[in-house]
Amino acid sequence: MIGSYLEAHEIEQLNELLKHDDTIGCWIATRINGASASMACDGNISMQLLKMLDEKILPLIKKQEK
Repeated sequence: MIGSYLEAHEIEQLNELLKHDDTIGCWIATRINGASASMACDGNISMQLLKMLDEKILPLIKKQEK
């Protein structure tokens, strides 16, 4: 990563992860809305993207809740 810009290979990696179009809905359902993973996460899920969202976005959400 250069400053706040993604390099070409990072954009390609992100695009590959976003092909798993049910992942973000699964993350919202389980992390924010409290749904069970077995009910909310059937479909095309990227575990790598779920972990990235947990590491980067979940702390920001928890910080806002305080």
